[in-house]
Amino acid sequence: MSVSGWLVYRKEDVARNRYYIDWLTREAEARGVALHLVLRDEVFHGVAGGRPVVVHRGDAARASGVRSAAPSGAPTAAPTEVWPAAASATRPDLPDFALMRTIDPVLSEQLERCGVPVWNSSSVARICNDKAVTHEWLAAAGIPMADTWCLTSEQVQTLPSVPAVALDYPLVVKTVRGRSGRQVYRVHDASEWQAIARTLPGVDWVAQRPTGQAGKDVRVFVIGRQIVGAVLRVSTTDFRANYSLGGSAAAFELTAGQRGLVERVIDTLPPLGMVGVDWLLDGEENFLLNEVEDVVGSRTLALTTDVNFPGLYLDHILSELG
Repeated sequence: MSVSGWLVYRKEDVARNRYYIDWLTREAEARGVALHLVLRDEVFHGVAGGRPVVVHRGDAARASGVRSAAPSGAPTAAPTEVWPAAASATRPDLPDFALMRTIDPVLSEQLERCGVPVWNSSSVARICNDKAVTHEWLAAAGIPMADTWCLTSEQVQTLPSVPAVALDYPLVVKTVRGRSGRQVYRVHDASEWQAIARTLPGVDWVAQRPTGQAGKDVRVFVIGRQIVGAVLRVSTTDFRANYSLGGSAAAFELTAGQRGLVERVIDTLPPLGMVGVDWLLDGEENFLLNEVEDVVGSRTLALTTDVNFPGLYLDHILSELG
């Protein structure tokens, strides 16, 4: 019996990720997996007949033993009845697994309720896509990091009168949900930060003292419990080292101590599918946690090593599926 999977992307992200999508699809075919690109805006979810439902492209799909019609306003007509999952083998069905390549823990959790394993899981997504949650979660396990303050948008606008918070400038401030080095700023006083925050109303922030080497970090790629590679990212023009912002990348050999820190992160988080663990380097080349990337790209790993990242990811998933 063949295995089927959804590869879920937002429409606007498909073009720039086409090479990776095609690579992943080829590796899936080589393993007998039917992996289908599914656009997020074509997936609906909710409750029908008191049970969780997920519907793709307006067609009925299985959910917890029940199939249901598409919600009102879906782009394609759908059956109007609700019927038992076993009624017809030809009816549309949910996949055996889903690869979530967009940030949507609510959809991930609904798929999980419907019996579809999701990588990364909704639990991983909720922790790793909020920098405040990530730092506080991993600090409890003793992972080294810069002192980090978590502030709401309202608290930012009341600076410098926030009680009990000693914020010594300059600071690196980040929105809690920013990605790829975007919405990360170096600010020199409260008014500068407040001016930026007013352009992003309702957004929460983390603030840190600049403790790492500017324009330099290490991304460690993890699949399941296995470290599969690492790259050093360097920028000579920006304090952010992200490759997507013009930085360079080179393969990086982890020391035993650095590898041990990554393994502690793996042990502390819920079971992982594929993530990137990003580290700043202090003046003595020691690791300080930067973030954990849930929807991690592997372009730098592909450019600097011969690691078949998509193939290893699919092998992990098939092993987990049994």
